[in-house]
Amino acid sequence: MNKDNPRHEVFGAMQSFGVNSVMFRNAIGKKLGLNITDIGCLNYMLIKTKSTPGELSRYTGLTSGATTSMLDRLEKLRFIRRVPNPKDRRGTMIELQPEARSMILPFLAGAQAAQQELLKEFSDDELEIVTRFVNSFSTSIQDQTDQIDL
Repeated sequence: MNKDNPRHEVFGAMQSFGVNSVMFRNAIGKKLGLNITDIGCLNYMLIKTKSTPGELSRYTGLTSGATTSMLDRLEKLRFIRRVPNPKDRRGTMIELQPEARSMILPFLAGAQAAQQELLKEFSDDELEIVTRFVNSFSTSIQDQTDQIDL
């Protein structure tokens, strides 16, 4: 770590983490025969479990028509399914098919095991600080995103 400018080092590390996360996600997509947007959508779905088409459109940056095409493609490949939205009888919710998890999770297993080993190197107090920082950093990015979207 650069002792003269640790804040600069943190920003660099967070940027590197972001880039490496995208590269990892894209490598999984390539193995599954999916494009960058499709795997991004599935990554979002792994985290959120259910979503509306509108939320996926905002996440991917696609138009509503392009989102529909993406969802049609992922549904045909049996990654997702459309179900009625219990809060809006005219709307639909998107959820992962159980088979999708079984196709994606093996690619995540190695990374998750390595990350669990990494976490063993830190005390509970250190992990509390890391968690607080990452959550705060994430909230800050969300706040800035909201400002841009105004």
